[in-house]
Amino acid sequence: MVDADIFGSLKWAVIRGQSIQEAMTSLYNAGYDKQDIEEAARALQSGQQQSQQYSQPQTSQPVYQQPQIKQPIQTYQQPTQQSPQKIIQKVSEYENQKPEKKKLFAIILIILLIILLGMLIASFLFREQIAEILAGMG
Repeated sequence: MVDADIFGSLKWAVIRGQSIQEAMTSLYNAGYDKQDIEEAARALQSGQQQSQQYSQPQTSQPVYQQPQIKQPIQTYQQPTQQSPQKIIQKVSEYENQKPEKKKLFAIILIILLIILLGMLIASFLFREQIAEILAGMG
């Protein structure tokens, strides 16, 4: 028995203009069983051949056609060009500080860095004097 999902997928692919071989490969790569795919392809090909041979349906019963539903015509509106909105994610409250506070904080850090660098340079230049002072204390 032909799997309806596979048959429908093959039929839809053929309607969209894809070859049966491409559609079969896609279904096989999607994980469907090879035998089921081949069976559905044979059923689809035999159905296509029959529909090509006979333009009229074989039964004498009238064919039911679904009534066409008229939908309102939708006009195409060209999208307006807007700049993309930036999404801001708050990570910390640090960014909420005023610019004056940020400048003051940066100045204090720079001054502290200069003082520490000065102390480091002085300790290298005057290491002998500092060692004598520390030896006299102990």
